[in-house]
Amino acid sequence: MIHFVGIGGAGMCGLAEILLSEGRKLSGCDLRWGRPLERLAALGARVLVGHDPAHLEGCELLVVSRAVPPTQEEIVWARRLGIPVWPRARMLAELLRARFSLGVAGTHGKTTTTALTATALAAAGYDPCVLVGAEVREFCSHARAGKGPVVAEVDESDGSLREVAVNAAVVTSMDLSDHADHYRTWSQLQQTFASFIRAVPSEGFVVLCGEIPEVAALAEVSRARVFRYGFGTGEVRARILGRKGLQVTFAVTVEGREQGEVRLPLPGAHNVLNATGALAAGLALGAPFELMVQALERFQGISRRFEVHCSDPLVVDDYAHNPVKVRAFLRALREVKPDARILAVFQPHRYSRTATTYAQFAQAFDDADELVVTEIYPADEPPIPGVSAQLIVWAVQPYRPVVWIPDLEGVAEYVRGRLRSGDVLATMGAGDVWKVARWVTESLCGEKG
Repeated sequence: MIHFVGIGGAGMCGLAEILLSEGRKLSGCDLRWGRPLERLAALGARVLVGHDPAHLEGCELLVVSRAVPPTQEEIVWARRLGIPVWPRARMLAELLRARFSLGVAGTHGKTTTTALTATALAAAGYDPCVLVGAEVREFCSHARAGKGPVVAEVDESDGSLREVAVNAAVVTSMDLSDHADHYRTWSQLQQTFASFIRAVPSEGFVVLCGEIPEVAALAEVSRARVFRYGFGTGEVRARILGRKGLQVTFAVTVEGREQGEVRLPLPGAHNVLNATGALAAGLALGAPFELMVQALERFQGISRRFEVHCSDPLVVDDYAHNPVKVRAFLRALREVKPDARILAVFQPHRYSRTATTYAQFAQAFDDADELVVTEIYPADEPPIPGVSAQLIVWAVQPYRPVVWIPDLEGVAEYVRGRLRSGDVLATMGAGDVWKVARWVTESLCGEKG
C-alpha cells in the first residue's frame, strides 16, 4: 500500500490517479474534502480527511507533498517505523522511467503548455499518459491514464527538477521572481534548468522558448536535438494575425515554411507562445500538424487559467501570482476588453514570495483601472515579521488606485457595490481568491455565469 500525505494537492492527486490506473493499492489523506479526493475515492483509493499516524496501517511507502512539513506526525511515525518516505518528485521520477516521457518545465506557462501538448497528442492518436498541475477540462482531471508516452508538468520551484530524468523536455520560461524563496541567485536557477536539460539523452529532443535568452541558452548544454520556438526566432515561429473576443488567430511556420493558421480559444500573446511550444513538441515527436491544430482549436481550457465565471459583467479568475504572470494576464484581459473598466483583485501568495517580490508589483497592474489587495495567503508558511500585503499596496499606490481589504468576504462585498454591466472583475492569486469570483458571479450574474 502506498500512502499519500497531502493527496489533494495539484501535483499529488494526478500522480495518485495514474498509480491507481496501473493497479496500485493506494491510500491518502488531506486536511479537507474536495473534488480531487472525491474523484480518487471513486477510483478506488482509501481517502481520509485529517492527519493521523493510524493512517499508516498497511503502508509500505509514504509519498509526501512539498507543502507538508517534515514534522508532520505521519511522516515522523513513518520514519520511526522504518517506512520509506519519498517526496512527490521521486515518485514522479519512478513513473517517468517506465516509458517514454516528455517533461514540461518553466516558471511561467508550463501548466498550459503541458495541457495543450497532451490535448494535441491525444488527438493525434498518441494516447498520452498525462500529469498536469491543474484540472484540464478535456480530462475532467489533473491526469489522463493513457497507454502512450508520459507528458508531465515538472516542478522547478524547490530544485527537485534535478531528480527528474525524461526522454524529451520543453522549457517555457525562466524567472527568478517566482522562486526567490529557494533560489538566491540567477546562477542557482540556471544550474537547475541546465542539469535538467543535460540529462535528456542524445536520442531525445529539447524544445526551448527562444523569446527568453536564458532559456534559449540552454541549447548549449543539450546533448539532444534542439527545437526553438517564438515570434521572431527559432525553427517553429508564430505570427499573430488577429484577435476576436477570447480567441487569437496566428500563423505557424516551421523552418521558414508556412504550415497553416491556428484559432486558439485562449487570449494573450503568452498563450500563443504556449500553444507554439506545444506544437513544436508534437512536431518533434512526429505528430501531424493538422490534427494537433484541430485539437488546439477545440481546447476547453484549464481551471484557474483565464477561467470565465460570468459574461456581463465579465468575471475572470486566474492563478497569476507573481509580477510577470499578473502583467501577462491583465494584458490579455485588456486585449479582450480594450474599453472596459477593469477592477482587479489580487491575493498575495506566501510571506517569503511577498518579501522578495513586492517592489516588482509596482507597475504589474497597469492594465487594471482599480486594484483591491487582500491579505497574504500563507500556504504552508509561518508569518515573517514586517511582511504583509501592505508592502504591495505601498508599491502600487503611486501608479494605480488601490485599496487593502484583508478578508475575502469583505472584498466580495466591496466588489458587488462597484461592479456594473460592461465592467470586468479579475481575481488573481495562487490561494483561494477564486471564491470572490464565485461569490460575485452567484450574486450578480445568476444563471448567466
